[in-house]
Amino acid sequence: MALTRYMNKKKIDKETQARIRKYLEYITEARRTHDGYDEEINRILQKLSTNLQSELMTQVKGKILKDNSLFRYRFSSKFLALLSTHLLEKTLAPEEILFKVLLLQLLFLIFQKLSIHLGRRRG
Repeated sequence: MALTRYMNKKKIDKETQARIRKYLEYITEARRTHDGYDEEINRILQKLSTNLQSELMTQVKGKILKDNSLFRYRFSSKFLALLSTHLLEKTLAPEEILFKVLLLQLLFLIFQKLSIHLGRRRG
């Protein structure tokens, strides 16, 4: 495998190499399983009317936001409903840093449409 040759050439320790191979195996298997499931769900959902598809996705994704106190107590129901229409599913592999990924994506989503003015307070 080209990656193994590369890691050997760069003198990457065996433990790190093993973790990298295990990670790649996991990603490959997870994608194969997840992609098949997604295709089946998409085929079923496409049979629904556009309004029913939208209502289903808004409720599924909106529940995630409403169940989280960070969102529930800081944002209106109307905003959460709107936000839920923009949520995308992301599957992470072991050892991926979930918090940073989600935080950066959330900050981008929130701030891409807001004007933020930073300045010094006088007085």
